[in-house]
Amino acid sequence: MPSYSDLAAAFDTVDHEILLKRLRVTFGVQSSALAWFRSYLADRTQHVRWGGKCSTPTDIICGVPQASVLGPILFIIYTADVAPKATDCRGAWTVATSIIC
Repeated sequence: MPSYSDLAAAFDTVDHEILLKRLRVTFGVQSSALAWFRSYLADRTQHVRWGGKCSTPTDIICGVPQASVLGPILFIIYTADVAPKATDCRGAWTVATSIIC
């Protein structure tokens, strides 16, 4: 039976601490490189602009920057252990923003 997952919003669900731990433990990123990634994810805010007015900025506590080169790479690192756990899939591939098993 096929399973569909919309990845468009998935980028917004990446937990920064889990991602940083995975970079350190699984991929061996350490010291200044790990500090750089922490800095890249930290102190981000977002707001809504509508009709020439802006909402109050809100801190972003999870997610990776979209429309960036590094965002998709960080998402792949974050989800690196998902594919091996999909043992009931005959094959997996992506179509647009969906994974089909």
